[in-house]
Amino acid sequence: MHNNLFKFKGSTDKPIFFARKFDPTIDENIIDWIDEKVFGIDLSDSALYLQNFYHVEDSLTKLNDISGALKSIELYTRTMLVKHPKFHPVRSIELQQIHAVFELGVFQGYTFQYTIDDRNDFEIFVTQNAHTNIFSDSIKQLDIGFTIDTRDTVFIDRSRTFLDPVLVTVLFEWKYKTNEDISLVMKDPSGIVVTRMLVEIPEDIPIVDVMFPEITTECMIGIWSMDLVSNRFNNTLASLDFLIVSVNEMETNNDDNNLSIDVNIVDKFWPIAGICSVRKDTNVCSKRGSKMKTIPYEINDCDQNRWSAFYYDVKTNW
Repeated sequence: MHNNLFKFKGSTDKPIFFARKFDPTIDENIIDWIDEKVFGIDLSDSALYLQNFYHVEDSLTKLNDISGALKSIELYTRTMLVKHPKFHPVRSIELQQIHAVFELGVFQGYTFQYTIDDRNDFEIFVTQNAHTNIFSDSIKQLDIGFTIDTRDTVFIDRSRTFLDPVLVTVLFEWKYKTNEDISLVMKDPSGIVVTRMLVEIPEDIPIVDVMFPEITTECMIGIWSMDLVSNRFNNTLASLDFLIVSVNEMETNNDDNNLSIDVNIVDKFWPIAGICSVRKDTNVCSKRGSKMKTIPYEINDCDQNRWSAFYYDVKTNW
């Protein structure tokens, strides 16, 4: 990164502006350096960076193109808002925006903005409670997802959440070549080994497609684990966890609200970090009253939260 920043400093003598909403493959240190040159102040500890996935003004096609996993997380956040005692009963709820949130180039989670009862706008932030452990010096990274961004060898969808998957893609990047015999082991939420397969180290893009076992029981819904294991020494080289979700249809006359999801399962992987009110004058955002156990956060104004798309920041208002 420092070499890239040094080259960038020497390549231009004119200020260039980057907004908060950006391509997450751009190094944030470069963006902050540019902002500092433009505004004359250090903004590295200001608003978090956002990648837009959906806006209400987009066509319905874009919403339909959003991954099933992200739609499942959105259903979870929608359900949590509807059940919150501050909003109950909810007559209508409409999704306005979806953003992925990054801090220092590291994915933090998603924000979802809603309009409730046609007048109150709220944003909810869920963070990813996923774990990755690298135990071997030979492994650079281990990840799981669907679509790879080959420019930077990362998954475009960083959710590690899957809705009834048939095929998943595993990324394992090596620091140096090794002749070790390695197996990929996947365990269901009960710790039972469901898949064990030998993996070969590819020469180009370090990915392998894995057929996912059919989800046949409710016991297979929840947080799974995946390990890279040395067959010679039978020790774990790297491990991670990921979430399998299931969406159920309910009998209802409302086509927009005929789906349900087990919020207790999703909440373990996507805990709610906060809720904020977009409008200061809303009556619903009163800090008094009972709170839902799974949302132990007061509802502040969105311009007070660094993760919000409405956080006041000089970069936003350039």
